[in-house]
Amino acid sequence: MTPVTLTPDQFSTLMQVFALFAMAGGAFVVLACVDLFDYIDRIRWHRRRRARLARRRAKAVTRA
Repeated sequence: MTPVTLTPDQFSTLMQVFALFAMAGGAFVVLACVDLFDYIDRIRWHRRRRARLARRRAKAVTRA
């Protein structure tokens, strides 16, 4: 196999492409984490809401 030689200009372009992919990957990971935390928060919010409604229903039953 023959060794591949890059000119400094080609090397610079290659590094820019790698940096672009790295930034896109980092942004994707950040967005995935934000989405995951939002999903967890929504589950917690609905759980609290259901508990609140259940307490209200229990109060109404004990009053009646």
